[in-house]
Parts: sequence; structure tokens; C-alpha cells
Amino acid sequence: MFKKILQKLFPFLFSSKTYLAYGVEESPNKYPLDKARYPLMASYIHEESLKHGEPIKVLDIGCRDGNMMLYCEQNGSRVEFHGMDITKKDLETAIERGYISGFQHDIRNRPFPYKDGFFDAVICSHILEHLEHPGEVLEELQRVMKKDGLLIVGVPIGLLPGILWRRYITPLYNPRKRKEEALRRFEHVSFFSLP
Repeated sequence: MFKKILQKLFPFLFSSKTYLAYGVEESPNKYPLDKARYPLMASYIHEESLKHGEPIKVLDIGCRDGNMMLYCEQNGSRVEFHGMDITKKDLETAIERGYISGFQHDIRNRPFPYKDGFFDAVICSHILEHLEHPGEVLEELQRVMKKDGLLIVGVPIGLLPGILWRRYITPLYNPRKRKEEALRRFEHVSFFSLP
């Protein structure tokens, strides 16, 4: 009975039909919230490519299977994508989709395998929250990016009371949420609020 109520309220959760989310990649609905960041990032990349008047070099940190390229192709951006990810199979898919290069690398290891000031733009979407020292990665991104380059960073934003609760209180009663355990499982270990 509970399932029937959920099906009435949220039919898209139970549908076997797929759509092209934002006209680009398969999804159970047309405008999934988890994909909303991609059209926005693609619009920033597009503006940057128009500003330069030629294809720009973009480093996509944690590029996964290269779906960022699909969104940039849709809006007509002129981009040479370079991907960096920890998973070899995803990098292979990104290369098949048209990424110029794909480097298998754990971003906790620095330096990155790129020259100083090589990229016009860098995308680092939903990566920093997985790192114990995100500032060190940002310094390295600054090194590989041109002086007036575009840095696109996305992180989950929380409210300060919730962040403090999760960081200091939850580990007291849930050993799985202690910093060392969270790091071992490579989950969110850094928390961000809007300020």
C-alpha cells in the first residue's frame, strides 16, 4: 500500500521509461536534479570559449565517463577536453567521446602531470568534499591553470549547525562516521557552507 502511494506521488521513480536528461544523457526523467549542474557548467565553458575565439583547453578533474563533453557539444562550445580520473574504464569512455587525453591519477597525489599554466579552464565538480585537505588540490589546480583562467568548483553546501553536528557529534555515537573510517571508505570528509 505504501508503494502504491509513492507511485502516485512520484511516478517517475518507478517508471521504466527513459528520457534524454537535458537532451543529452539517459535518465528516468527529463530534468533530474543531480544532472542540473552540467548544463550550468557547460554554459560557463561556452562563455569562456566565446571570449577566447578559439578552442579552449579544459581540465576535467574526476571526469568519469566524459559526459561534460556531451553538454558542451550541445551548446556549441569549442573545447579541447583533458580528463583526469581514478578509474581507467571511465577514462577510456571519455576518450571515446572525444577527450584529447585521459590521465589515470589520484588527485591526492601531487604534482599533477601537466605544465604550469596549461589550461584555460578547470572543472572540479563534487570532488573536494572527498578530500581531507582540499586546499592543497586547489593550489595545484591554480598551478596548471592560466593566470586569468576559469575555475569551476562544485561542492555540496550544508548549513553550519548540520556540518558541526556531523563532524563532531555523529562520530561519538556512530563509529562508521569517524574521520579515519570515512577517509578509508573515501566518502565526504570535508564539509562546506555558503560562507
